[in-house]
Amino acid sequence: MEIPLYTRHLLSAWVCLLTLHLVNWDRVLSEASQLQDVGTGSPAATRVAIHWLRNCIAGHWQCNIAMHRRFFPTRVLDTGPPGILAEPVLLEADSYRGPYVALSHQWGTSTLPRTTLANIKQRRQSIPLAELTNTMRDAISIVRNLGFRYIWLDVACIIQDSKEDWLAESSKMADVYRSAILTLAVADAEDHSEGIFRPREAHCVRPIRFEDFRMPRRERSWFDGEGALYIVPSSHQVAKGVRPRGPLDSRGWILQEQLLSPRILYYGKGELFWDCISTSASESSPVSASLLDDEKSSETWAMKLIRRAIVGGGDPGTVQRYMQNVWIELIQNYSARSLTRPLDKLVAMEGILSAVEQIFGDAVVAGLWKDGLWRQLTWWTVSKEVTVDSQPTAARFTAPSWSWLNVETPVLYRNTLHPEYKELASVVQIREVREEVLSTKAEIRGRLTISGLTFPYLLTSDDFRVKIWKQFHRKHLNCGQWWLDEPLELPQKIECLILAEDANLKMLVCLCLIPAQEEGVFKRIGLCHWEGMRHEVYRFAKIRPEERLITIV
Repeated sequence: MEIPLYTRHLLSAWVCLLTLHLVNWDRVLSEASQLQDVGTGSPAATRVAIHWLRNCIAGHWQCNIAMHRRFFPTRVLDTGPPGILAEPVLLEADSYRGPYVALSHQWGTSTLPRTTLANIKQRRQSIPLAELTNTMRDAISIVRNLGFRYIWLDVACIIQDSKEDWLAESSKMADVYRSAILTLAVADAEDHSEGIFRPREAHCVRPIRFEDFRMPRRERSWFDGEGALYIVPSSHQVAKGVRPRGPLDSRGWILQEQLLSPRILYYGKGELFWDCISTSASESSPVSASLLDDEKSSETWAMKLIRRAIVGGGDPGTVQRYMQNVWIELIQNYSARSLTRPLDKLVAMEGILSAVEQIFGDAVVAGLWKDGLWRQLTWWTVSKEVTVDSQPTAARFTAPSWSWLNVETPVLYRNTLHPEYKELASVVQIREVREEVLSTKAEIRGRLTISGLTFPYLLTSDDFRVKIWKQFHRKHLNCGQWWLDEPLELPQKIECLILAEDANLKMLVCLCLIPAQEEGVFKRIGLCHWEGMRHEVYRFAKIRPEERLITIV
């Protein structure tokens, strides 16, 4: 019989009750309430963090699978023996052994004290604390308070002015985070000058225990069990267990760190958040958080599932069954993030691609998996202006036009987990798909050959008008929706390749194509959700779809 860890009893929009059945948590919260608690760096916050960590190491077998890997970073910072406030020292892999903590953070715009070819010899002797940023000093303090000694910081442990060292160490970054005993994440700081610790926003963050509490005219028998009774404040200043998205979640490199780390301790705005492969929690909901309170529950579910798959802790059947949904959620998340160097678009997710490739034995092609490729092609991005009036101003990552990696704006998909969208079915056959990644990893070339129904269409600016306007001109315009991947002079004659059909919504999903420079080859310029079924195409295109073999670059 499964015993619930806690039970919530909602009393109002501001307060709910929590009945704890875990003696350990009861003791931890009692101890924390006696400690100084003015911010996220306080002894009370650290006490809760230590309990999360100990619980995970002692009881979460899924989170500990990665700990069996014997990997040590090339360099770490040694913060000194327990109880001794020493200046940190840069150590090489052959001079230390033991668990290490990794840091996930934003560099920001300020100049950071980097390890270089000129100062690495001195840093092997000592690094004055005064030279470090607020974030670095706070991170060292956390490591010591949690009982660890070593920490990995990219800015200090990679030689920043050595291209050879950067390439060698960036290729190991996935292993660094997968093997760390814990990853510290600075959730809401955009710059190192802000540090990690934040003052409390609410007067009360954690549940408060009531020793003798009775509801008016009620007996205690209505509670589920005789656990300790706690009251949980509920307001806009308390996160209810779900970590709000912040500046850290806007960075491209960070996604790899979030997915590959077995356990992450987030320092947020006003409270701490815990996220391991098994459990998510916060100081305001210390036992666990519910997806029901998460505005992006599908994304959170997908990230948790792929993390379990990467460490080998998920059910293979479940992961395989939902892999397409998981990958689509990941694409949407990653494409909405930014990179300081757009050319790093592939490099920044190589660790994820490599890990997932090992799990499923499938081949990745330009950021898409061969299995179920047709559905991954149904992405779109926010429509751009329909006239060409600007030129690119910076070097950009280039990929085949059919890959989401080729656009610089957030990518969107229909949520096929929703019951309304489960009828989408492929009407094409993928004949061949191949890629070539250039040695610089700043460009991917590829070709996709598809057999399917196509029809020509004259795309005009009227096609981008709102649906209600098009309904008044229904004899001439289809009421579907169009999205362009790039600026396009209109009117333009395009080729529509029908990828899929939804019998429930009476809709076609079409790739919008124009001729490429190579004879007989096309490139993608957008996507269309065409209103109606295949037999209704003639009404608007004045031609019936024909079967063709199309090559797209």
